Amino acid sequence: MKRRGGSAVSSRRSPVWFGSALIVLICLSREANGVPCVNEEIKENLAIQVGECNSYGEHSLQTVIRPGNYSCRAYSGVQLKIPETAGPGSCAKPCDAGYKLGLVPSGGHGLPDKLECIECPRNTFSVGGGDLVHHWGRLEKGEEGEVFADPVLLAPSFSSVCWGFNDSHFQETRDTTSSWQLGYKCEPWLPTEDGAYITSGNSREARRVWSEMSLRLRFVTAGKMWFKFRVSADVSPQAVEECPWLKGHTGEHGVFKCVDGTYGNNSYFCNDHGGRAQCPSNFPIMCAQPGLCAGNEAYCCSIDCSNFGGPRLCPDTGGLQVLVCNDTRIRKCAEQPLQDPPFANQYYSTSQLEWKWVQLHFEPGWKEVRFRYVRQGAVAGEDKAYIQEVGWFGTALADTECRDCPAGKQSGKGSDRCNTCEENTAWDSRHGVCKTCGANEYALAGATKCTERPTCTRQDWVKRFSDCRKKGNKHVRDMHFEWLEPKVCMGGASLPTAENDVECESCGPGRVRKGNECVYCPVGKFSGEEEEECKSCPAGSEAPLLRVYEVWDEWPRGMTTGCIGQCGTEGWRLHEGAIDSGVHHMAPAYSWVQLNINLTRPGMVEFTYDLSCHKDFSSFAMVVNGENYNTEAKCSHSVDKRVDGTQQIHLLEGQHSLRWSYVRAVNPDDDDDDDRRRDGERPTPTPPGQHPAPEPRPHPAPGPQPHPGAGAGARPHGPGQGGKGRGQFFEGVAKISRIAIYNVDVGGAEECSKCKAGHFSIGPTKACEPCPVGHFSEVTDDKKPGPTNCTPCPVDTFAPVRGSPTCRPCGANSKAPKGSAQCTSEFTMPAGQGHQEGETYDMSRVPSVIGPIMLPASEFAVPAEPEADDEDEDEDEDEEEPPEERGLYLSLNEVLVAKVSGRVASEAAHPVQCIGTYACVAPVAEGAKAPVQPASSYAVPPEYALESVHGKSLSVGATRGFQDLPDWLSEYKALSSFDSSGVLWRAGGGVTVVFSDGGPCKGSTKWTTHLHMVCDKTQEDSDPTYLSMCGDKECSEVDGECTRHILWETKYGCPVCSLSSFVELGTACSRGFRNVSFEYAQECFGGMALPGDQTRVRCTVNLNNMFTTADKVAMGFMGLMAVIVIGILAERALLYKRLYSQYRNMELNGGPSRAQAPADDGL
Repeated sequence: MKRRGGSAVSSRRSPVWFGSALIVLICLSREANGVPCVNEEIKENLAIQVGECNSYGEHSLQTVIRPGNYSCRAYSGVQLKIPETAGPGSCAKPCDAGYKLGLVPSGGHGLPDKLECIECPRNTFSVGGGDLVHHWGRLEKGEEGEVFADPVLLAPSFSSVCWGFNDSHFQETRDTTSSWQLGYKCEPWLPTEDGAYITSGNSREARRVWSEMSLRLRFVTAGKMWFKFRVSADVSPQAVEECPWLKGHTGEHGVFKCVDGTYGNNSYFCNDHGGRAQCPSNFPIMCAQPGLCAGNEAYCCSIDCSNFGGPRLCPDTGGLQVLVCNDTRIRKCAEQPLQDPPFANQYYSTSQLEWKWVQLHFEPGWKEVRFRYVRQGAVAGEDKAYIQEVGWFGTALADTECRDCPAGKQSGKGSDRCNTCEENTAWDSRHGVCKTCGANEYALAGATKCTERPTCTRQDWVKRFSDCRKKGNKHVRDMHFEWLEPKVCMGGASLPTAENDVECESCGPGRVRKGNECVYCPVGKFSGEEEEECKSCPAGSEAPLLRVYEVWDEWPRGMTTGCIGQCGTEGWRLHEGAIDSGVHHMAPAYSWVQLNINLTRPGMVEFTYDLSCHKDFSSFAMVVNGENYNTEAKCSHSVDKRVDGTQQIHLLEGQHSLRWSYVRAVNPDDDDDDDRRRDGERPTPTPPGQHPAPEPRPHPAPGPQPHPGAGAGARPHGPGQGGKGRGQFFEGVAKISRIAIYNVDVGGAEECSKCKAGHFSIGPTKACEPCPVGHFSEVTDDKKPGPTNCTPCPVDTFAPVRGSPTCRPCGANSKAPKGSAQCTSEFTMPAGQGHQEGETYDMSRVPSVIGPIMLPASEFAVPAEPEADDEDEDEDEDEEEPPEERGLYLSLNEVLVAKVSGRVASEAAHPVQCIGTYACVAPVAEGAKAPVQPASSYAVPPEYALESVHGKSLSVGATRGFQDLPDWLSEYKALSSFDSSGVLWRAGGGVTVVFSDGGPCKGSTKWTTHLHMVCDKTQEDSDPTYLSMCGDKECSEVDGECTRHILWETKYGCPVCSLSSFVELGTACSRGFRNVSFEYAQECFGGMALPGDQTRVRCTVNLNNMFTTADKVAMGFMGLMAVIVIGILAERALLYKRLYSQYRNMELNGGPSRAQAPADDGL
């Protein structure tokens, strides 16, 4: 027997001649019994099956004689003529769904020879010219633990393959295409153990996965395909919203949309506008491999991304895509919508927890349908896509057989599909029908067994309330009780009596009663738990909005619930002043409740829980933004132990998705699991979506049995509790009584809070405003109001992010005016020690973000948080995870603050944990230059040392300064020399950028990072290198254990070009003219451009070039001596002139002459 899609059919391989020959042999046989061989005996045991169409358009006929005891002894005289085909044109006869194409008798001899549509009998079905796959073979395990699928799974139309992304190979080659490797750390699509579903395989070991199952069909007429799927690959709710390429194309031929919102009809246009955001309508799909188009700078747009890494996804997302490929002259593959409007054009399903039907319509021709599970980064949930059923019609005009219904399903005559057994019926495999359960038994829809009805308790009803109304000075309402649907219990407690005029609950914090309704306080006002009016908050304070759910009379807006599997209730329910996970779930069941929120700034979610569940049978889990959250709430080891408490979850601003789930993985009465418990081994929980169906056996309920109708503290009855019988086990339930959300977008305030440092308010508000960049605010006295304004930063300090509580000092050799957001990016090196006067280095030319620079696992170690002792965790279950790859991100211009919000700018951005620093160590995703998270528009790192809810990071530099290269890098320092003509030539050099004031390292010492930028004009796109040795010593011995060194040989390490950076070279003068050219006299980058060549420049005498330095010194000395001689001569001349003037005066005044000498008065 063979089975198409897993269901048994009669063999079609018996040749016609075999059947005819067997008939002739029987009819020609001679036996001694004397009973003649008659036609009727043969006809009753003759089966003629209509086969496939041949090339002539005729259905083949296949004949089989059923086994039996024949009593033929003589030739009957009637010759049986059975044709090989059903005749010309038989393939053109159509049959509707629920019918098959077969032969019926028309002639006198009674043989079936007329082709007709025959109605399918009970418990069979047909789709009307196609096929339906609802059983996927079985998953087998070999002796060595290897996993393989039944070959029936992929024959004849299905095929499956997977690719994994090799990060190590990509690091070495930077080639995306070769890094996608067939079968690398991934699995193709595989069936579940019971064959009820097929899944995308277990591929968690690879960061990026592409697992694909293909189905190739030829439609002879317009047809349809339908399939039922679900996906558990949770991602952040804003992931798809902030990835516009998943929202479809621009709708215009040849027009691209860019990240900055502009549009252009040139493929290179978006290179200068942030990159491509959406593709044109003629090439609608953006492909995953970057840098292959538009001058190797853009993501490619195509009609089929098979050669470009597949469709581009959002970072850290995963999900199911379905593509339909047409075999035309140009092969085209189009993604099909899997979501309802308004998200139908996203062609992407990430978190579809409940089963969903999808229909695809086809025109005649060859079609290939690809079910593709893709993942980019890490996701939570099961990280799988499930397909339960795939069916189609249109590949033929009629079915030639009626298929048997699988176990647990039935159908009436002429059915196009089989249906599961209805509620309170179970599949009877012996008789092939859905059998009604006994009066004291029940069964959920699709069950394969009946279970003894439990005794009714207070867990089986729910309260219902009317609207509140004013009565006197109180607000009252009416209360009544209803049985939980479906009602499975019997006997025991009865519904309580309805009550009227029950006093309404208080509105709760942040809300007051207005008329008969509770409303939130206006913005800037608050109210306490029991207060009846709202009060205003003063300046310098805020009234932060919160939303509290603690009155569970109705489901809050934005909260949804559901259940997958053998569910006793349709998800969580409102019950006894709380919400609980529901009752009467049978394994496997996955009951969940989800709440979507939006925070206007970093906030918190707090919930109070109460768990009564055994960890061997059930589990309680929480998923936050698509990531499994390690909650403290866990099921216990004992059915008698309850676990309760309050959990707080801190979140950044923006949209968030919170999901609480209760999983019934194992039924305590399962034989295999009971044996394992006796052997000391725990049963392995079955993930949602896998449906093992072990046979039940009597199993006493654990613990004492509470009296029917016991109080709230009593353990609830489960199915079969209260006595011995089938299906007895501990029920288990998870409850949440209170959920509080802080800093939510819509809510009320319960108190006024003083503005914290770095913020201010001038009146009633829901949130204090952050100080702008370049400003700060302080909180000096707890008794005084909070800040009402912000102060500009003093000179040589800066505040780079909004909401700064203090101003940071500028680093060495860096300045800033008053009120600055950053310090200067230029540094002029002092003259001397190989540096020329005015030698300037400009960091504004450096790209905004450098990194990630991959680091050894031991470097910049972030202290691990101490893990709390958990008695529910087994040591043997703990697996050592590989060390997380971390990288160093640097910024030389501004601190790490994203310019574009969201994931669009992820390839040129940095992790959100690094906001507000110049140097940061953070986890690296994908082994490439892609950040872990998008940057937030409002985030302030506390005290420069960072840690966020998204992952650990470490500030290794919050201020930036400059200095000369250290002496141990002397080989890179500037080298100067004079040539024969006396020209000074200079090469090399560089500058060290010092990132200081990082996070705590040891004691009061903080982390410091030195980036040594060495001048090398030939390095256009080099990568920095992490240094462990500084010269001939270890770097820790040079500047201490808290300083790390990075070497970067780059053009950005060269000084800015100026006039002194060039030398003039000219030809000899000819007739008063010469030609002049310029060359670099030193390595430089940017600044002044090299002057161009000049011709016929008039010759001039440059005296400066005519003398050497010694000549100039001698000439200077001679000049000085000449000045001295001239001074002496001038002084003598003035003296002689004065004496002559005196002499002349004496003559004019009649002074004594030479003849009349004075008389001698001596003796």
